[in-house]
Amino acid sequence: MTFAITTVLLSLVVLTVVAGSISAMLVRHAERIGLTTVALLAEREAVAERARHDERSRQYRLLHDSVLCTLNSIASGAEYGPRLRERCAADAELIRGMISADPRVSGGLAAELALVVRAQSALGLRVHQHFGDLPEHLPPAVVAALAGACREALNNVLKHAGTGEAWVTATAGPDGTLTVTVVDRGPGLPRPFTPGLGLRRSVAARMAEAGGSSRLDGEPGQGTCVELTWPR
Repeated sequence: MTFAITTVLLSLVVLTVVAGSISAMLVRHAERIGLTTVALLAEREAVAERARHDERSRQYRLLHDSVLCTLNSIASGAEYGPRLRERCAADAELIRGMISADPRVSGGLAAELALVVRAQSALGLRVHQHFGDLPEHLPPAVVAALAGACREALNNVLKHAGTGEAWVTATAGPDGTLTVTVVDRGPGLPRPFTPGLGLRRSVAARMAEAGGSSRLDGEPGQGTCVELTWPR
């Protein structure tokens, strides 16, 4: 009888120890799951915050390259003719699209560059354009980067080159590499030269984000060339 009682007591002790071990293991597992869940939520929030920051940066650049340039031209006394009214209407449409989160669907690269040239012409800049046999299907981000960087380069011609004329050329190489150049025959770049906010963010950063690059060349007295390149 005593042996049986002892056996039962030992079994209860063993079961208690085993149950305690399992309970502790489950608690530790639940804690690990909780920490993993918190980490995943924090990572998702960080990704969402980066996406919001990137979108805000994109919109700031777009406003800087379009609406702000139009306002600066009006403030500097640009003739308020039909072309400038067209530019104002286009900028108003752009702002409406940003507010409604319904941005205009990108056309091909040639179409987007042609719109950029037309918009700059409305501000009094005579732009000669030559587009080669450009591919019709490109990632929207690449089209937006090339067109936006080209727009800012032309903005700089208007503001700094002291000339009312520029040349825009867009070509595709045998390997599919796309090259857009914006050239003016102004005074070139001073020495030393420090790129401004527009060149750093609206040209260089924009191209880098799309996987491309930009190059600025302008010897004093020999004009300026902005070269935008994206490897296909």
